[in-house]
Amino acid sequence: MIDKLPTCGGSYVLVMQLAHPQLITPGRLGRQTMPAGYYCYAGSAFGPGGLRARLRHHATPVSRPHWHVDYLRQKADLIEIWYTDTDEKREHDYASLICKQPDTIQAIAGFGASDCNCTSHLIYHPMQPDVRQFRRSLAMNYPGDKLYSTSVSW
Repeated sequence: MIDKLPTCGGSYVLVMQLAHPQLITPGRLGRQTMPAGYYCYAGSAFGPGGLRARLRHHATPVSRPHWHVDYLRQKADLIEIWYTDTDEKREHDYASLICKQPDTIQAIAGFGASDCNCTSHLIYHPMQPDVRQFRRSLAMNYPGDKLYSTSVSW
């Protein structure tokens, strides 16, 4: 699945699930209690290897976390990946669009947003997020961005 992703740059959303409440300590953000439910993390990948390299990293929990989301991935199951291969860095925009969906809240202030002014790039959903709803929102706000999605099954 990961090997079929493009090597170009782009932006993405990781859809993860915590079956039970968990404690995580994402770096300087300190110890955080994470309720059971679904989490969307918005990011971008414009370095070497593009989307494929970054999403390969996120697909497998790492023993030595680098990014905030790595700490969550140690406990959460990755269930879907949504991505675009646009040349524009859209992680901030995608996090904002997800926050506008019903019943969502920004999970941890500063999560994934240490290099920008966003409140957070991690959004909590009590129920599984709907890719169709995000696709409609994306089409209305960024009509040139084509959204791809893939379920992750191990």
